[in-house]
Amino acid sequence: MKPQSIPSTSLRLCIDRFDEDDMAGRIMGVALENEIPFSSFRSFVASVDKAYDTIGQPQSGQISRSFGKQAVKHTPYVAVPRHYHEPGEIKSAAGSLKTFDLIMQTRHHAEWQGVLKDATGKTLGAFKSVLECIQLMTKY
Repeated sequence: MKPQSIPSTSLRLCIDRFDEDDMAGRIMGVALENEIPFSSFRSFVASVDKAYDTIGQPQSGQISRSFGKQAVKHTPYVAVPRHYHEPGEIKSAAGSLKTFDLIMQTRHHAEWQGVLKDATGKTLGAFKSVLECIQLMTKY
């Protein structure tokens, strides 16, 4: 039997609250040392970008600006990200309401391009923007 594998660019989205106004949950991945919680649509978008910046791929198509005293550090590309978790550990994680796998292919023009799957691995659709990704999550 072939061992399970999960690409480094795949994130498990565990959704615990989801309605037309907001959502909350956590983000996990084999290449993320710690899960990242989010409590709103805005923090979801920031958390996904933070996760991919931490993983080191795919790189963002832009460098974030900061207007505070602390400069934003550019994250270098990581060809082979370190894996902190076994695939089975990530696949067994689930949200109390919904569970998705987000596979990011690129992050061009300050947007996301990728595929959204359900917890069983069935492709729910492709997206070319953050909004399209959230619309897919709302639909399913």
